[in-house]
Amino acid sequence: FASPLTGVDGTSAYNDVALATVVFACVFLFDIWRQEHTFGLLLATSLLAGFALAVKSTAAFLVLFVVVSVAWELLRSSRRLAARNLLMAVAIIAAVSAPYFVRNAIWFQNPIAHFGNAIFPNRWFHISFEKSLVQSEAHLNGVTWSEVPRELTLGGPKIQESFGPLFVLLPLALIGLAWPRTRFLVLAALAAALPFAGFKSARLLLPAVPLLAMAAAFVIGRLPRASLLAGGIALAHLVVSWPSINNRLHISMGWRIVYHVPWRDALRVQPEDQYLRRRSDRYAMARLVEAQVPAGEPVLSLNASVAQSYTLRPILIAWESAFAERMTDVLQSAGSAPVVGERTWTAIFPKTIANEVRITQTGHGDGEAMWSVNEIRCWSQGEPVPGSPLWQVRANPNPW
Repeated sequence: FASPLTGVDGTSAYNDVALATVVFACVFLFDIWRQEHTFGLLLATSLLAGFALAVKSTAAFLVLFVVVSVAWELLRSSRRLAARNLLMAVAIIAAVSAPYFVRNAIWFQNPIAHFGNAIFPNRWFHISFEKSLVQSEAHLNGVTWSEVPRELTLGGPKIQESFGPLFVLLPLALIGLAWPRTRFLVLAALAAALPFAGFKSARLLLPAVPLLAMAAAFVIGRLPRASLLAGGIALAHLVVSWPSINNRLHISMGWRIVYHVPWRDALRVQPEDQYLRRRSDRYAMARLVEAQVPAGEPVLSLNASVAQSYTLRPILIAWESAFAERMTDVLQSAGSAPVVGERTWTAIFPKTIANEVRITQTGHGDGEAMWSVNEIRCWSQGEPVPGSPLWQVRANPNPW
């Protein structure tokens, strides 16, 4: 927990360290249940597994690990007892995590938002946004698997998040596969780390790292003078990860705590507002928004320049929702109006009386291409046809 990434993530508006705490408690209790098989421990494990899934959907693989492991452990029990306990575990996990997915279904018409928008079409997230996000994170800055160990320990320009150089010892956990207890920790860590395969953010590994660290420490504990060795490793890691030392010597690069916070500021001797205004332009912008924008009115931010934690006004980040993307497109298309004219399509047909005009898309784009219409105008003999309240405008398959 002294790693540079954990320090900055845990003191920022992210929930990864919270998830790591819940996952650790879940695995710890589950390990005890595997030895004692008491109903209370299984109940507690299931509650924590469901809560982990509610904290962050990336815990789905851990939940799957828990359910499969419970089923495996109960193979030696009677069928009736095994079925009852397994169904109880699944029901509790579902009950605890359900409000999160129900809320998404009500708010976004997509229980697994903001992914799965092709399965659950909705007006809130463009499929192109989802594809772009997945593509960019799966191949973050072109990082390769051979570069991942260095990026995650010493830091680097691609992932830009690191745990510290001494985490290079984590592969020792693989030696622990020889012992059943450590094998369980490694398998649980693998389940917690699986989302990293498709989303190359080191934050997603935070729930797995404590489990791997325990497994590696189990192996180190089998060496001569293990207590001195483990204590020396922990002390060295603390020293090299201390923000002031790390920032001075650049031991690990990337996202980390870069500010030295004096005791005077930490103890609130200097007012919080003064401290934040001096440190953060985004905070100053948030207070400006709070002072100038009427309550409840949204603000469109093209570059995420507003610290959202310090304003009650809804901040619409340009790329975070379909609505904000459309608003951004309106501004950008207006700013480059002469260029937009190059993408004007015109259909001409003889004068006729028609009850309906239908425009059908027949082409298909590649990759992240998204077909859209910004404006439609009707003309008759060179004059624009004024719109009428009697007109009915429909779109399919996306009615919005």
